[in-house]
Amino acid sequence: MLAPKERKSLGLQRVAVIILALGSVLAASLFSVDAFRVKVLNFFMETKPEYTEFRLEESKERRNDEKVVDWSNSYMPTYVPEGYTVEFSENGSAIKSILFQNAEGKIIDYTQHTEAANFNYDTESASSREITVNEKGGTLIVKEGTYSIVWKYEKSIFVVMTQIDEQETLKIAENIKFMK
Repeated sequence: MLAPKERKSLGLQRVAVIILALGSVLAASLFSVDAFRVKVLNFFMETKPEYTEFRLEESKERRNDEKVVDWSNSYMPTYVPEGYTVEFSENGSAIKSILFQNAEGKIIDYTQHTEAANFNYDTESASSREITVNEKGGTLIVKEGTYSIVWKYEKSIFVVMTQIDEQETLKIAENIKFMK
């Protein structure tokens, strides 16, 4: 016969084993449910030298640190030169923007302003001239190694700003298409 202290210890061990077994079964069950597993596994903390990113979202598969622009019913660039990846995107009601960057640090900035948005563009000490973008009038602005094209289409004003050259900037602008 066991002493009361030994029975209590044995009882606590049994309870601990039962809790551990139930916890394991519960965890296995929960992780077998796709929705729960996605939520848990997508809670990541990604530490970078400049910041730490926390996210809890159902995200599309990404390669390495590639960001995804998942817009629908919007105008988007369908051409971007090789080597550029998405660094930032914003899909607001008045402004939509995508910032691309290459390994050399050169950027391509695409912005769509709706009729609800007003903005100013810095043209001090810049050269500018009228151009045509997909049969619509636009303005090419060149300032300090950046090429910007601004044009209006339907009820939006579009801006493509690059650190590449005039021809590539125009090619990007001409390939802004409505994506369903």
